[in-house]
Amino acid sequence: MSAGGPAEFDRFARDYGAGFDDPLKRLVGPDARAFLRPKLDLLRRAAARRPGGANAPLAFLDFGCGSGDFLALIAEAGLPWQLEGCEVSAGMLAEADRRWPALAARSRRWLVGTGPFPEDRYDLISAVCVLHHVPPAEWADTLARLGRALRPGGILCLFEHNPWNPVTRWMVSRTEIDADAHLLSPRTGRRLMEAAGLAAVRVRHFLFVPPSWPGARAVDRMLGWWPLGGQYLALGERRDSDCAAPDARVT
Repeated sequence: MSAGGPAEFDRFARDYGAGFDDPLKRLVGPDARAFLRPKLDLLRRAAARRPGGANAPLAFLDFGCGSGDFLALIAEAGLPWQLEGCEVSAGMLAEADRRWPALAARSRRWLVGTGPFPEDRYDLISAVCVLHHVPPAEWADTLARLGRALRPGGILCLFEHNPWNPVTRWMVSRTEIDADAHLLSPRTGRRLMEAAGLAAVRVRHFLFVPPSWPGARAVDRMLGWWPLGGQYLALGERRDSDCAAPDARVT
């Protein structure tokens, strides 16, 4: 993970709010959940590509789950997925237990650390604004390990900040937990996933306007091709029995 390691995230864990204690950040969204809801929509659309669709009992991993907010949103949506969360910070997982006791009871388990993961285990994996906290030299290996954790036909959804968007760069610069962040471009996200052996990698851009604005999701659907959204989704599928070993040349 980032240079500070687990302890860096432990000190942010209690009442973690993803930087939305900053009144200027609240001008573009009232809280972190407002930014998670568009990701859930995109995740459900990705899951619909699987046999049985999004309402099938998929095995799901949220890589770098933090305080469990995204998993809680999925559970509240009533999706019958088998939920697991992985997080390098034990402090963040303790906050997830405190914040979401019903989720902690439902989840099969929390995984402390970043792997190794059982291979061929998951139908769907998300990494929500996590990779920019990982040292760039470890990006390729991280995605290769996640790819191997997918079952054949499984889907990896990599959500990341878009460094080509000036508002995103401004928000990251104001967020203390992102002080050591290394933002990766949509092109880099695609190349990393392809190097990890994932097929049919597609990039979709979103958050062109604040997510709480009326019609924001319609705008995202209309402009998803345009590489200036505040964030992006790189989506790839595992089609063969083994994902590739990491290619360190991808940057």
